[in-house]
Formats: sequence, C-alpha cells, structure tokens
Amino acid sequence: MQHAIQQEYYDLALKELRRRRRMRWLRNAAVGLAAVFAIAFGVQVARERNALPAGKVVPVVRVGGEIGAAIDLQDLTARVEKAFEVARTSQTEKKVLILSIDSPGGDPTLAQRINARLRYLRSKNPDVRVVAACERMCASAAYMIAIQADEVVAGPYSLVGSIGAVITAFNVSEALAKLGVQYKAYGSGTSKAMLNPFIPATPGDEAKARQLVETLGALFVQEVRQRRKLDASVAIDSGEVWTAADALKLGLIDRVAVVEDVAFGDLAGAVPMIIENPKPYPLGPLVRSGLAPMLDWVLARLASAATDIAGRQ
Repeated sequence: MQHAIQQEYYDLALKELRRRRRMRWLRNAAVGLAAVFAIAFGVQVARERNALPAGKVVPVVRVGGEIGAAIDLQDLTARVEKAFEVARTSQTEKKVLILSIDSPGGDPTLAQRINARLRYLRSKNPDVRVVAACERMCASAAYMIAIQADEVVAGPYSLVGSIGAVITAFNVSEALAKLGVQYKAYGSGTSKAMLNPFIPATPGDEAKARQLVETLGALFVQEVRQRRKLDASVAIDSGEVWTAADALKLGLIDRVAVVEDVAFGDLAGAVPMIIENPKPYPLGPLVRSGLAPMLDWVLARLASAATDIAGRQ
C-alpha cells in the first residue's frame, strides 16, 4: 500500500516537472518570438524612414532601357517621391531633381502614364526644379518623358530626338504561297485583318496604316512644339535623331551638359545621389501593420497550447 502511494506521488511529481518544463519552454518561445518581432519591427521602421542624407546632394532618378514592360511604374513612382524628399531637404541653395534618361524609346502610352505621375508629383513639390539629363540616347517615347522637365540637357555625345511614330509589320504571304499554303482571315470590316502577316496587304490597308502613322506622329510633334515652345517653321518631324549640338540649335534641349555639370556647376559642388527603391523587407508586411496585434495573437496561441497541455495532464 505504501509503495503504491509513493508511486502515485512519484508520478504526480514527474507530471508536474514535465508541465513546468513545457510552460518554461512556451514562455521562452514567447519571449523569443517577441524579441524577433521587436527586432524586425525596428529594422523595418529604420528602413522605411531611411534617414535622409545630410549636406549638399542632388537626387538622380534613372529611367533606362526600353519604355515598356521592363519599367515598374510603382517602383519608378516611389523613387521619384523619394527624390523629391531628398531634394527638399538638401542643403543646396537651389532644390533640383535630375531625371537621368537613357532609352531608345518604346511605348508612348506608358510614357504618357509616367508623365501624368511626374506632373502630379511636381504639383506637390513646386519648389523643386526638375532637370532631364539625356544620357547616351533619349529618343522617341524617352524624349516624350524628357520634355516634361523644367530643363532638358544632353551630353556632347548624346543622341536626341526620333520625334514621330512608326508601325511595323512583316508579311510572309508570298512565302506561304510558294509552299502551297493558304491562309484565310474573315473580318467583320474591311480593315479588321489589317497588317495580318499571313495575307497580302491591300491598298486600303496601306493607306490606313499611313494615316495612323501620320496622325500619331503629328500628335507627338505638336506636343514637343508646345512643351519646347518651338515655332512651326522648325523642322522636327523627320523622325531622325540629332547630336546634342544640333538638338540645341533646334531648341530640343536647353544646353549641352551632363549630370555632373548640373551638380558641380549649378549646385555649387553638390554630390549626385542615385535614388534606389529599397527591396521589400521579408518581414515588412508582417510588422508594418503593428507589432502589438501580432504579439497578442502569438501569446494567445501559446496560452491556448499551454491550456491544452495542462488539461491533458
């Protein structure tokens, strides 16, 4: 009998010891998780605030490559917003933001969307002057973006222009005919199958394509004339690109200069600062909504687990 009582006390003591060990483990886990979230929260806040640089700096936002799918509008907008903030807090006498553009052109609709965002951000920062610096090439849709700036500059070896529109298409109908292959397209209108590469282009298709090109090209030319305040006698509708010297004569740019000329000359030795959009922090979405709610949830889950463990003893 005494042995049975001792065994029962031993079993109870062992269960209590195991329960305390589990509770200690849960408590340590809760403290560890709290520490992890606290550190993550601090890192995220530091990254998002990203203390602005002190001294004389001029922010530079790069717009490079084809104006198309490779450009992330959200990323570009975030970088421009950051650049305006840097420009406002810079210790330079003049507040300047530089758009460094190096692109052969691309999608004019995307260029217009970029321009709309630039106009909106500029309206919120009227004290900051925007300078577009044409790098190796600033052509077509890229130049369409450049003319939104207060000033357009280009290096002596830059190529500027290509003002106009183009529609490209290939046609393999003759090759298919030689192979004895027939391709038919049934359109609801006379131009529905226009520019289909597998059927011969009709004179009407050719005329319509030419009309579209001329209309879109004239629209681009008109926009450049308005933005650059050019007289109608200035011939800029040839679709060609010009060197910086020739572009200056035509009025397409304001002067021959590079980014460093703007920073070191106009801004008395300011340091050009490339604005990058920081990569999302892995725990950012987790901690951005607030540390306390997340910790409450974790602690509640741990408490629930502890209760279940205790209940099974």
